[in-house]
Amino acid sequence: LNIRAKASAEKEFNFTINSHVAVTTDALPDWTVGQTYSELLEASGGTPPINWSDRDNDLSGTGLALSSDGTLSGVPSSDGAISFTARAGDMTGDYDDKGLSFTVNPAVDITTTTLPDGTDGTDYSEQLEAAGGTGSKTWTDKNGDLSGTGLTLSTSGLLSGTPNDTGTISFTAQAEDVTGSSDEQLLTVTVGPAFICGDANADLAINIFDVTYIITYLYLEGPPPLPPESADIDNSGEINIFDVTGLINYLYNGGPDPVCP
Repeated sequence: LNIRAKASAEKEFNFTINSHVAVTTDALPDWTVGQTYSELLEASGGTPPINWSDRDNDLSGTGLALSSDGTLSGVPSSDGAISFTARAGDMTGDYDDKGLSFTVNPAVDITTTTLPDGTDGTDYSEQLEAAGGTGSKTWTDKNGDLSGTGLTLSTSGLLSGTPNDTGTISFTAQAEDVTGSSDEQLLTVTVGPAFICGDANADLAINIFDVTYIITYLYLEGPPPLPPESADIDNSGEINIFDVTGLINYLYNGGPDPVCP
């Protein structure tokens, strides 16, 4: 009797069914023209590798490109809105599209070009302004020229302090945004004396009205000079008739300049 035996074998196989590809990047950061941009787009699901593309080639001419690994990079060549459709596809042919947009801002531009004069020993405060850029701007006194002047420039662009001498203060203000875009501006503050010697009535001029003002103060109980030192033109430590005659001599007879304390 010839009996042929039958043989068999079994093996269990496992594999994973992945979820559909889904682009999970919902927003992109704004940027500034001329500054290097790099942002990695993200996706979930799908069967690796995930391949990215600019579906409609909308990035052409913008200075930016989307690489196959999802990196949006380059240097924006002009300001304005950039919109494109990012496509993420897996090895099985599944894909997802996502419309994305962001704004490319103009370069930083300092718009403050002049500053008001200051007065020696008097508090000074002036906010510098800049246009363009992305996010907040950080200000600096680029070359440290304000050191020792009594003035400082804060990171928010506030020029403040108390000038400690008369003359001209020149410095280079620099403003930089979060992307590295920056601008520089040479600025000047003219610091005048706390008062004009001989200008007893504080009208910023020396004339006959100052003579009458001092006379009225000395002999008619008029208000004191503003400040009192402005009328002590001979630097004697007191205000008297000699200051009156000295001021008249200076104004009308070519006499010496007033010299106050």
